[in-house]
Amino acid sequence: MTPTGKGIKIIGGAEITDINRSSGIIGMLDVSNNLVPSLSLISGISKVKKRSSIGINKCTPSVDNYVLDVNGPIKISHSEIVMVANTNYEIKKTVFSKTNRYNGFAFGTPVSTQNTTEYLYKQVLLYTHDGGKKWGLSTYTSTLINQSIVLQSGCTTGDSVGFVAGERSLLLFSTDAFITWNNITYSLPIDTSVINITNINILSSVASVTTLLVFYTSISITTTNKQRIGYFTFTSLTQPYLVGNQIFNVFQYSFPLNGLPGGFQNLLQTNASYVDESFVVIAGNTGIGRLKRDVSVPNNPTLSFFNRH
Repeated sequence: MTPTGKGIKIIGGAEITDINRSSGIIGMLDVSNNLVPSLSLISGISKVKKRSSIGINKCTPSVDNYVLDVNGPIKISHSEIVMVANTNYEIKKTVFSKTNRYNGFAFGTPVSTQNTTEYLYKQVLLYTHDGGKKWGLSTYTSTLINQSIVLQSGCTTGDSVGFVAGERSLLLFSTDAFITWNNITYSLPIDTSVINITNINILSSVASVTTLLVFYTSISITTTNKQRIGYFTFTSLTQPYLVGNQIFNVFQYSFPLNGLPGGFQNLLQTNASYVDESFVVIAGNTGIGRLKRDVSVPNNPTLSFFNRH
């Protein structure tokens, strides 16, 4: 206790109303030097159950009836939100491996233009290997990501392979648990000059062959159905294929693209998708729908309209 009365005061002894009981009080002094109890303790009669009672914010607890007697509102918390990264950019999405819950990545957009000579609008990729307790800054080889391009979707397959996509045909991949990212170069469809990839997802990954679904739009598409769907088929994702920051020719990809199946003519943009063994569920700005998969052949990307909500 300070000379000005700041601090706590602890007193104890026999209970005033029953000298056979022990009691104690922890409290603070008010401006009149009176003790204001914060915590009161009184011994109970039973030696087995309710051997003592604790009162919070009251002079005398309900002895022998309760072990804890609280006067006032209560807040009980567990594992509250803990700040693990203080960033100056908006985290748009976090993605975690389905086979290793500790491995994941996140990507974001700066909240303000960065005034440097190197770049003005740089996207950010982060990775974690401990379930999100600590995050590191990923590196990448693509120069497009330093420009005004927004990353919009990401997905994983296995423990360490990931894909990220966004505007201006940008498509990146990682095979080292999301620490480094590299650009995937590919030929655009004949009816488009540049595409805006709004969502990607793993359709299947069987026998070292991974099929990646790509949902995209393009300003050069003049038909009513602006949303298109395609796929890449990647092989040998586990073997080294980087030579001096260039993609070594082991990716065999195909991109047969067309409009979404009938029933989705008014869907202008797919923002999210979910894949299971039988269906691909997509959600966009005009509703939710299901596409039925042809599962007779592994990694078969054939989809047909099923229903829409």
